[in-house]
Amino acid sequence: MSQKNYIWDFFEKSTSDLSKAKCNKCHKLYSLGSSEPKRQTIHGLKLHLSKFHGEENRQYLKRQAEKEEQKLEAKLKRRKSEISIATGSTNSSSGGQLVQTTIFKMEQARALKASMWPDDHEISRRIDKSIMDLIIVDMLPYSIVDSEAFRRLNFTDPHSPQKYNFKSEKYFRTTLMPQTYEIVSKKCTI
Repeated sequence: MSQKNYIWDFFEKSTSDLSKAKCNKCHKLYSLGSSEPKRQTIHGLKLHLSKFHGEENRQYLKRQAEKEEQKLEAKLKRRKSEISIATGSTNSSSGGQLVQTTIFKMEQARALKASMWPDDHEISRRIDKSIMDLIIVDMLPYSIVDSEAFRRLNFTDPHSPQKYNFKSEKYFRTTLMPQTYEIVSKKCTI
């Protein structure tokens, strides 16, 4: 098993049985699940630390958190360099833009999607209802919601990024229209 995980500061592999690891504190043997390194897990070792060695477990968790923080900082640095590449800043050693700026764009899209309102958010539902009212009152085709001009509309504060997640034509046709029809028909029969 790779020595990259901080769990190995508290355990060492058994020399007699490759599928076991020995706790450095209580000297008990714990299974790694397999004698093949690719199939070994450290779950049992982490569980042992958390149950029997609280202080060591806190040290382990602290080190792992620091390691994750370093990974995030490295990722942030990579993103910053990708931003400078995407905006046209060139590094003299690279000789121009890198080809993999699309990876950055994918990450950017994922981050944007995470910041958008969910479909059941109150503001999102109000916008959906307003769009449905527009389609009904002006007798517009459902396909209007898929047009480029429609998607350019900013339904919220024009100075903030778009948080509304545009729905497809199918959503308005098969989900929202039947709901609207039910509401209107109940009002008409009363």
